[in-house]
Amino acid sequence: MTCRAARGPGAGPSSACVTADNGAAVHIGRLMGMPGVTAVHDVHIWAMSTTETALTAHLVKQDAQDDDAIIAEATRALHGRFGIQHTTLQWERGPYAVGLIFA
Repeated sequence: MTCRAARGPGAGPSSACVTADNGAAVHIGRLMGMPGVTAVHDVHIWAMSTTETALTAHLVKQDAQDDDAIIAEATRALHGRFGIQHTTLQWERGPYAVGLIFA
């Protein structure tokens, strides 16, 4: 997988990951557009089988407001838009939160 840096809401074209497996573009912009999310990193996307895809990612957000609702919406959006069935999103806060996408 190839990923580029993404920071801040509406990070635009630089917020995309392209999987080498099937050539499908998965835009991380939807995660970046979630309320309070300032960065996304450690994004991993892989096939669990020939019909199931999984995604994990770390989201940087400074406060805990609406955490559960945001993860629920992101999970629905990733499934609806990209067919990702298994999503694990982890919050990071504080001075040690990293602000880049890595694969």
